[in-house]
Amino acid sequence: MFSVVEEHLFTCLSLPSDTTGAILMDVPLDGSGPPAPTPQEVDWERVCSGASSAHDGGAALGPAWLTWGYESDLKIFNVTPQGIKKSGEYNYNPDGIHQ
Repeated sequence: MFSVVEEHLFTCLSLPSDTTGAILMDVPLDGSGPPAPTPQEVDWERVCSGASSAHDGGAALGPAWLTWGYESDLKIFNVTPQGIKKSGEYNYNPDGIHQ
């Protein structure tokens, strides 16, 4: 999954030796700096999938990133060069979707 916001490419990357899962990387398209992890509000809210995240699906369009898993929550994030901010969440319930 990837998106471009304000001349920055954001994409989820992981190393083969990393067991914690993928992290969201910020790649400045103007060459102003090397790729770096995108700062986020709290480290337990994961935008990218991984071993510590039940979210195995996602979609991105500009700064809006959505992640979800099979019978799991939907999480909504705003991703910009300034960092990742959680915008919302819909919790899964077998009887229906609840906010």
